[in-house]
Amino acid sequence: MSWLNFNESLNTIKGQLSNFASGVLAEEVVNNAEDDRVGKKDKSEEEDFNLNSSVRQSTTYNDNNWAWESPIETPTARIELTYGLQTKIDMLEKEKEELLKSLEQLDLDHQQTMEKVLSLKENLQRGYNELTNDYEKLKKEYGVVLNENMERNKEIEALRNHSHGDENQLKQEMQQQIQHSSEENKNLLNAKESLELKVQLLEQELKSKNAATAELNSEDLLKKCNEQIEQLHFDKAQLIIDKDVLQTSVTNLQAEKNQLLLIVQKLEIDNQKSEESAVEHELKTKIHELEQMRQKSLEEKQRLHEKYINIITESMKKHMDLDASVPSTVLEEQPQILEFANKVETLLKLLLDFKSKTESLEEEICQITQEKNNIIAEKNFEIEKLLQNSEILSQEVITKTRAIKDYEDECAELMKNNDLLIIELQNFKKSGLQTISESNEDNLLLMESQLENANKKIEDMEIMISDLENSKQESNDEVQTELEYIKRQLNMTGQELSKSKDDNQELLLSHKQLEEEKNGIKTVLEKVKADYENIEYKYTEINVTVETLREENEECRRKIAVLDAKCKKFEDLNLMLENKIELLQTVIDEQKDQLIASEEKLGEKDLQIRNFVERLQNSKMSETGLKLQVDTIYKELQNALEAKLNLQTRLEDESKLVELDLELKTVRDECDRIKNAHTDVVQLNSDLHEKNALLEAQLEELSQSRNELIALVTAKHEENVNYHAEIQRLSAETIAPEELAKKNEELEKVVDQNNFLREKCEVLAQNFLEEQSKVQKIISEHNTSSEKELSLMKELERLRAHLVEVEEMYTQELVQAEQRNKDMQAKVNEIEQREKNSSSIYTSVSIRANQQVETLQTQLQLVSNQRDELRVKMSDIEDENNKHVAALTNLQFVLEQFQKDKEKDVYMETERIRRQITQEKKIQDDLRNDNNNLKMQLEESKQGLQAAARLTDQLEKTKKQMVNLKDEVTKLEEKLQKSEVSCKELSAQSDTKVDKSLIKNLIIGYISSSPNDQKQILKIIATVLDFNKKESDKVYLNKQNTGWLSSILHPQGLSNPGMTNESLSAAFVRFLENESKPKVLPNLLTSKQRKVSEDASSTCSTPPPLVLSEIVLPTFVDFGKNRNSSSILKDVLKDNT
Repeated sequence: MSWLNFNESLNTIKGQLSNFASGVLAEEVVNNAEDDRVGKKDKSEEEDFNLNSSVRQSTTYNDNNWAWESPIETPTARIELTYGLQTKIDMLEKEKEELLKSLEQLDLDHQQTMEKVLSLKENLQRGYNELTNDYEKLKKEYGVVLNENMERNKEIEALRNHSHGDENQLKQEMQQQIQHSSEENKNLLNAKESLELKVQLLEQELKSKNAATAELNSEDLLKKCNEQIEQLHFDKAQLIIDKDVLQTSVTNLQAEKNQLLLIVQKLEIDNQKSEESAVEHELKTKIHELEQMRQKSLEEKQRLHEKYINIITESMKKHMDLDASVPSTVLEEQPQILEFANKVETLLKLLLDFKSKTESLEEEICQITQEKNNIIAEKNFEIEKLLQNSEILSQEVITKTRAIKDYEDECAELMKNNDLLIIELQNFKKSGLQTISESNEDNLLLMESQLENANKKIEDMEIMISDLENSKQESNDEVQTELEYIKRQLNMTGQELSKSKDDNQELLLSHKQLEEEKNGIKTVLEKVKADYENIEYKYTEINVTVETLREENEECRRKIAVLDAKCKKFEDLNLMLENKIELLQTVIDEQKDQLIASEEKLGEKDLQIRNFVERLQNSKMSETGLKLQVDTIYKELQNALEAKLNLQTRLEDESKLVELDLELKTVRDECDRIKNAHTDVVQLNSDLHEKNALLEAQLEELSQSRNELIALVTAKHEENVNYHAEIQRLSAETIAPEELAKKNEELEKVVDQNNFLREKCEVLAQNFLEEQSKVQKIISEHNTSSEKELSLMKELERLRAHLVEVEEMYTQELVQAEQRNKDMQAKVNEIEQREKNSSSIYTSVSIRANQQVETLQTQLQLVSNQRDELRVKMSDIEDENNKHVAALTNLQFVLEQFQKDKEKDVYMETERIRRQITQEKKIQDDLRNDNNNLKMQLEESKQGLQAAARLTDQLEKTKKQMVNLKDEVTKLEEKLQKSEVSCKELSAQSDTKVDKSLIKNLIIGYISSSPNDQKQILKIIATVLDFNKKESDKVYLNKQNTGWLSSILHPQGLSNPGMTNESLSAAFVRFLENESKPKVLPNLLTSKQRKVSEDASSTCSTPPPLVLSEIVLPTFVDFGKNRNSSSILKDVLKDNT
């Protein structure tokens, strides 16, 4: 009874510790009512299970007496089952909530994507309409500009014609004046000649008059000419100024164009850098996904290409027709307008591509909706399955209750049997025990004590049965409450769906961020393609190497077959030699009497044999040396192979880690490394060639020595033949018996020596074959190394070719740039020549022409401004188009990712549900096994009751044992009293003290943990040591928790259920229970009684009585008994992670 009290005290301590742990770890739980209900259930289940375990352990009986054994403590398996079931239910609820949230998120994403697609479509249509309007406006402006240019050309031609007419008129007037003056001079000369003789005075007057008139005429003409020349110079100067202005405007436009190009390049570079810097962090995680997405993108591209080629061709035809309508002369005169038209065509093409992509996106969205509906149907089907499983469990509970009723009926029958046995024993006492002597009185007292113990046990069984009935009722109530709780949770899931919509908005923000991040993935795809091509190339090389290795293996097999044939030949030769030796032995046995004269020759043969043995020993030494050399060579080859493998692994790692932007540098570095490796491999190959040469030389020496041995054996055979002939010749002589005996002994020695030599030959042949195999292995390894060198050379050639291709690409781009520069220079020269030609033509243009030129300049400036504005608009439109393209690609990528995530989630959830079903099946099997064990225990109890009837036969046997047992019982009672006192003291101390090892492990965990986790460990230490508010304020425990353990121990919000709290609390309860368990003391009574019973059974010939076997209780997964508190705390932290 003391043990029962001790067990009850331990159980109460365990319940207090579990309550303490649940109070520590469930401080901030929202649903307090549910936690209290769960705690009450756990307490009742713990008490019930402990009572069951005590009942099971109390049913163990001994062979010889009914001594009460100490019950062995068992782990609270039922508590763990309840915790496991609760955690599983919570997990299923969480998974269900997550599925519903994911479905709602998919619905919102689908709606948002549809809205975005529609908005994009509307924006594209608006942009398309705006572009068409702009295009029509530009056409109109283009027609106006063409008309103005035509008018200006006509005016220029009219001015040219007018200037030519004015010049001709001036020339004609000058010529007429010159002719008139010449005629007048001639007349004057004639008059002068006629009048010289008459009057000189008149001549002087006439001369003076003529000079005056000539001067007046010449002055007028000169004035007119000078005025005209000045006007021409002024016009020329104005034309030169206009030319300079036009040149400056052209240069300014070119400079602005170049600046705009530089700005665009800078912006592109900046965008690329920003995108690369943003993408570099995510590329490592998304490379695998991109490899999977690559194939899908290729298929989609092919589909898009096949579907919308017709649309593109039609648009191209329309634009070609529009281009054909424009005259070719105007296009040659104004290349800028051509460029603008080309840009407009590209924009229209992009718009058509966007339309096609939007249609494809709509189709994909429809597919996604269908998949989503299918997933929802599957989830509903799984929920129905879970409900069916819950109904099945309820039915199993009902069946278990029925089984418990059956057990109760069996227990009642056992009680009746016990009563009958007691009555029979009393009758037996009255009838048969009156004749027993005084020495048997002690035995009777013992029997009475045993019967009392049995009655007490029966009473305990009755108490346990009543407890079982109560526990049954409580378990039924708990099952019903759990079923109602499950139904409530299933109803609450519909309400929680509305809450998940708010989370979807946050996911939309994250979706936008993902769209921004995926703009730079296009550039990465090309790099990944290049990597994939390199990997495929390497894979082909690996396949080539594998094929070569297979061929080498086949060659090795052929060589092995050849060697096997040679071995067979050697075996045949050895058999022939053995046959010959047997014949010689027969001949020697027949002619032992005729070997007297061969003593001298035998001595000489002995010397030869000794020399031969020495040679064999030398050959053995050489063999051992060769083996050592072969081993060293083999080790060196292994090291070389390992070095090669390391080099290959390093090269692969380096080739993977090198960035694609620095391909040239990385390729050159790899080339250098490969060259170094190649030199190393060449050196190793040279070393291997030298070693192979040495081995071949050694093999040749061995073969020579073997041939010499064969020659010696043949000489030996010939000498034996000669001996036989001499023995026949000397057969007539008389031989003494002693000499014959000596000769026989010598012959036996010779035969033994021959056998020894034969064995040596066989050993040498085997060694020779082994060395040949090793040499062949070395040769094969050398061949593999040479093949690897060839593969490395191929890689070098491939890299060189790649470098050459890159250089060719750069050279082609440089040549194209030079050609473009030349074309531009030629165009500039043509423009300059035209301007020079026009400068000679425009010299005679008047002030009207200057005014018209000024108006034309103003119009050109306006046109140039309009052109710049159109270019800005074009650049903006291109940027918008690029953004739309990026957005569409991002949407595609996001949709594909969502599809993959959905598939993964569905797959994982199905696997989890299957695992849970299997676990539940295992639990059901375990419960069935428990029922079977209970049935077996009942049967054993029946056997024990039957054994009670046989105790009367064993009373006579126990007379001698009682004296010893009394002494042992007194000793054991003293020990039990001491142990009970010590246990009481320990229980009293455990109520007030805390385990030092626990505090030590908590402090070590606090110091060794990260600063984010130290606060949570401080909280556990504070709860164990009962800190006050002041003490917790000193340790800064009242602040808000931000660590990972705080998020697990104290979840916030309804969206995160308390699964982590329950797992941590369960682990902590297990830890405290394992720490509080007392160590099981050995039962000395049972051991000694068993020894005595064995001695008694050996003395008697009667069979032993049936005794109850030990009850095998179901074992459950728990922390090990030998584990300390630090390891358990580590497991707690691992469970929380």
